[in-house]
Amino acid sequence: MWSSSKHILSFSLLACVVGWMSLLAPSPVMAQQTQCVPRNVFLVLDKSGSMTKGNKWNEARAALSLLVSTMGSRARFGLATFAQSPSLDAPIPSNASQLNQKILQTQLGGDTHMVPAIQRAGSYLSSLLVRETVKGRPTTVVLITDGAATDRCPVAEVKALRSLKVGKSTQNVRTYVVAFKSSTNSTCLNQLATAGGTARSGSVSYIFASDTSTFLAAMTEIIALPNVREDCNGKDDDCDGKIDNLRGSSTPLSGPCLKGYCGGRRVCSNGAWSVCQPTQKATVEVCDGRDNDCDGYVDNLQGKKADETLLRPC
Repeated sequence: MWSSSKHILSFSLLACVVGWMSLLAPSPVMAQQTQCVPRNVFLVLDKSGSMTKGNKWNEARAALSLLVSTMGSRARFGLATFAQSPSLDAPIPSNASQLNQKILQTQLGGDTHMVPAIQRAGSYLSSLLVRETVKGRPTTVVLITDGAATDRCPVAEVKALRSLKVGKSTQNVRTYVVAFKSSTNSTCLNQLATAGGTARSGSVSYIFASDTSTFLAAMTEIIALPNVREDCNGKDDDCDGKIDNLRGSSTPLSGPCLKGYCGGRRVCSNGAWSVCQPTQKATVEVCDGRDNDCDGYVDNLQGKKADETLLRPC
């Protein structure tokens, strides 16, 4: 049971960040218009005895609850907690109320056994993704811990998630490593971030969250990363709030194309590519082994759909 001072602290934390987080959350109207496909985010949360120190657990609980409440349209959340053994507490997709209830019911204590926690994440996600109805939905694991592994650093297990077996195929599941208010054994945490494909540049490859605000900022950054490459299809594939655009701008997608054998460019409009516009001027066809008039045929008579049909008097 929380003391009154902890109640005040938790509500103060929520009050401090709720305005900031509300600016980051996409509006329901935008989410409906852009048809963004939310990514799966599976939280693997340390519940070992050290999380009781320094109000870490209460701060993590408040931050996660607010995160799921405000970013629920951008991601589908699930939760596993671990100490000696892992527990699947909230399957994907779980809402903020379900997640918060499970965290409130969690009993803290014990050592930090990371290996079975990552193994459990892999087995659960494998069974989840084999039933996935959205092809290629991005899936991410977020390991949240405050200390070193009691068993061993699960580098091999995190690396295995990068080629997770899903039915008869595999899927690349990346793992982000968040050290919450403590970074005991930074060597292991760096190795896990590298194995998970999420290493940051510099000497600290993992994410260090010193308080609730930096934790929320880190999680928001993870969720805001592009899901997949934007395509010209009338959808917001990379979940940036814009349709068929170049990442980070409102500029429509464009790209190289061929007009016949001539180089050109095309632009995405209303979910479809425009007619290819040559970037070189079409000229009269001559016998030179090239498609001078950009009709797709080499050395051909005008209107003749066959190569090498040019004639000359002799």
